[in-house]
Amino acid sequence: MDGSNNTRSNAYMEEYHRADKRKRTSSSRICIAVPKAKMTNLNIKPHVIKNPSIKPQIIGIKRKIIGIKGKFIGIRGKIIGNKLWFYSLGKKAAMVAVMFLMVFTAVVAAVKTDRYQPAVEVFYNGKSLGIVTDEQVFKQCMQEAKKEISKLLGDKEVVFDRSPEFVETRATDEQFTDPEELKDRLKSMVDVSVGAYAILIDGVPAGILKDEETAKSVLEELKKPYISDNPNVKVGFAQDVKIEKMFVKVGEIQDKQEVFNNLSALKEEVKTYTIKEKDTLWDIAIAYKISVDEILRINPGLTENIHPGQVINLSVPQPVLSIETREKVVYNEEIPYEVKEIKDDSMYQGRRVVVEEGVKGEQKVEAEIIRINGIEEGKDILTTVVLSEPKAQTERVGTKPLPPKHGTGEFRRPIYGVLTSRYGWRGREMHNGIDIAANTGDPIYAADGGKVIFAGRQGSYGLLVKIHHDNEYVTYYGHCSKILVKVGDRVAKGEVIAKVGSTGRSTGPHLHFEVRKNGVPQNPLDYLK
Repeated sequence: MDGSNNTRSNAYMEEYHRADKRKRTSSSRICIAVPKAKMTNLNIKPHVIKNPSIKPQIIGIKRKIIGIKGKFIGIRGKIIGNKLWFYSLGKKAAMVAVMFLMVFTAVVAAVKTDRYQPAVEVFYNGKSLGIVTDEQVFKQCMQEAKKEISKLLGDKEVVFDRSPEFVETRATDEQFTDPEELKDRLKSMVDVSVGAYAILIDGVPAGILKDEETAKSVLEELKKPYISDNPNVKVGFAQDVKIEKMFVKVGEIQDKQEVFNNLSALKEEVKTYTIKEKDTLWDIAIAYKISVDEILRINPGLTENIHPGQVINLSVPQPVLSIETREKVVYNEEIPYEVKEIKDDSMYQGRRVVVEEGVKGEQKVEAEIIRINGIEEGKDILTTVVLSEPKAQTERVGTKPLPPKHGTGEFRRPIYGVLTSRYGWRGREMHNGIDIAANTGDPIYAADGGKVIFAGRQGSYGLLVKIHHDNEYVTYYGHCSKILVKVGDRVAKGEVIAKVGSTGRSTGPHLHFEVRKNGVPQNPLDYLK
């Protein structure tokens, strides 16, 4: 370090002598130029020396200055050298420290690794419940949790809706979950289902009760109003009803009364009904506990003129669970006779004349009458025993084409039978037509061609048909059992328009026949040929 400083001092001295020599040769005026930067550092301002006598002193001063600068440079070099030594020493120390840290970390890791042991982490519904040594530990906790929940619910059977998932891992003693804490977590996180009994209607749950006995008692309560002392009556359900055990949430179990109310609640149900012989809308309405107006409302275009085989809709209040009863009965019924026809071209089409009366047979029937909610829906025939065979009836049937369907001005008899009441006063009451006795169901013929202007029920007439004959005449046909035409139809003279009956104010099957001219009743016997 000292050698380097001496070299720099010698360099300054040589530079000084060269500068001094140049000044002496260039002018008698002696000027000494000291570098401004160097002089400034020593607080010495540059001078121009005019007096040559002081030249040696100045040179001496400069040499001292240069010597002082040399010492400063030497000191600086030592400082730099010391810094390099310390820097070199720091690098070595850092390397040693890093190596020591690596060794220490490896030792600690080895110690920690020795503390970890095989374990499983338990997940339920995607969430971690904790860490245990093996699956068996968790399963034991699960069984204990089930028992505790079951006890809280009154010893109900308990199941968990999902299965746990196990993931293998490693853990320290501190990371394992305490069994009691694990049970608490399990009870708080899982969806618990309990055993209950459902009433299924056609496979669909309609009520969930706490036990099988309660479910059975609800069904028995529903059947109770239909149970009688008659040993031939069996009471059941119209739908497929089962009781099945299932696991549900605790809040889904219903009260007994709630289930009973739900199953007995009424709802409107549209069903079809096929008209039978002798049916009237009034009879149907009474049987199904609805009004005639309601039947007409849900059957647009329907009138009271109904006939066997006709299908209509009925809006009937039905409970959610319908009760079916089957009553075994034994009864005798008629066997209808066969009708043999003989074609007759001397009679108009639609006219029939009995040649030989038929005789109905009789049979003994054992059947089950089926009722739904107390209303008869049909019957199952079990056995039949013929008591007497029927005898066929022979009839002549007209094939002659009908006359034009307009008025001819002449009237024919509307029915063949016995005249039982004439036109005129009967006591204090005027009888506006004639009554002709006949059998129920016998055909009624149009007295002349024309247009049907009324077909339906009207007061004491019962079922009534009115025909306008394209002139001033209108004929009335009352007390019919069945009407075969409708308003707007055109009918021919002698065409069958209705069947004999006893509807309205009537004491037996007959036809009430009227002839009206310009609305005024006439004596029909004056017009019939």
